[in-house]
Amino acid sequence: IKPDNFTMGINSKCQNVYLIDFGLSKYYLNKKTRQHIEYNDNKHFLGTIRYASLRTHAGIEQSRRDDLESFAYTLIYLARSNKSLPWQGIKCNTKREKQEKIYEIKLH
Repeated sequence: IKPDNFTMGINSKCQNVYLIDFGLSKYYLNKKTRQHIEYNDNKHFLGTIRYASLRTHAGIEQSRRDDLESFAYTLIYLARSNKSLPWQGIKCNTKREKQEKIYEIKLH
């Protein structure tokens, strides 16, 4: 969940806020068993690093709690007068290095 995933309605719906882009969404319950999906800590990074949860950085399967953490980063971004997060603008030689550096900043 990130600011780019919100849009406003138009005309008579101009007071509505819509959440869009469910490209990374998935079921958290197994459709057949109705049991919660299994824990997995061997996942490759997927999503926007700026709003990624700590668990996502650590390679843990994303879940609803990660959506809440990402939403919190979105609220912080929107509340800050300069519309940025402390880990924005970090320069690194590789994508992996940048991911690790952002993870460290988020931890502290």
